[in-house]
Amino acid sequence: LPKSNAPALNAIRAGKVQKCNKHKKSHSQKGAKGQNQGKGKFAPKPKGLRASRKLKPGALSLYVDNGQREAVEAIGAFYLCFPSGLEIVLNNCYYAPSITKGVISVSRLYEDGFVNRFVDNTIQVSRNNVVYFSAVPR
Repeated sequence: LPKSNAPALNAIRAGKVQKCNKHKKSHSQKGAKGQNQGKGKFAPKPKGLRASRKLKPGALSLYVDNGQREAVEAIGAFYLCFPSGLEIVLNNCYYAPSITKGVISVSRLYEDGFVNRFVDNTIQVSRNNVVYFSAVPR
């Protein structure tokens, strides 16, 4: 990271990376309001992505099923939270804003101690006899 983006200046709160700024201007000094006022593209990070590090443009790409190449903007830990209150921490996740559906590697879940059971066209993911989620593959 360049010195201007030192990790000490970043605070991660509620899934958003916010720079700490001691000399922050008040609302009356800012002028136009909004998320994209002359700053270039605005791509919000998913709420579960934490402790991420940004990559230089073009540093890493993913190739998807249709042959398209999609740029990866950050790598970090993704906290996959379920309605039951359980969560799975997926380490070294790639964040590509153009990819709108998540892909979870079954083999990586297995390496992290999860059991993957295929039952009646669904997959059940569990650990220590607790089912974290069931999914229907498409």
